[in-house]
Amino acid sequence: MNILSSILNALILMLFIAITVQAKQIDEKELRCLALNIYHEARSEPPVGRYAVAWVTLNRVEHEKFRDTICKVVYQSGQFSWTEDGKSDKTYEKEAYKEAMKIAEDVYYAKEDGKIDPTGGATFYHAVYVKPKWRHSMSSSLKIGKHIFYTWDGTWK
Repeated sequence: MNILSSILNALILMLFIAITVQAKQIDEKELRCLALNIYHEARSEPPVGRYAVAWVTLNRVEHEKFRDTICKVVYQSGQFSWTEDGKSDKTYEKEAYKEAMKIAEDVYYAKEDGKIDPTGGATFYHAVYVKPKWRHSMSSSLKIGKHIFYTWDGTWK
């Protein structure tokens, strides 16, 4: 009975570990979409700015007015200029892309673990040198590098 109990306990532990590991995994395609967005939107920004862009992307996934996966948010029409500018989406700066992948993983797991979002729940941002009309419908939450971040209640004023 002791051996059977030990085997059963070991199997339960292995099942628990497998479920925990599976819950912590992100689809590689989704991770690449997040990293590409960080790379193209913010690779020239300081690290905190790159992290902020990642948080905005994930905040949109959870917002009812946006799509429900990272890739769908990134490629949603009219949202991120790099997806519609006609230029190559290749990552020519390999170190910058490697850093974007690290940030994508960090932010994905931080959000999953309930860590505090440094953008205050921002779902929009723009470069300081552009003046989009939508900015008047939102509350500015912070400025990082060359980007201004905004929270949005889901209504247009």
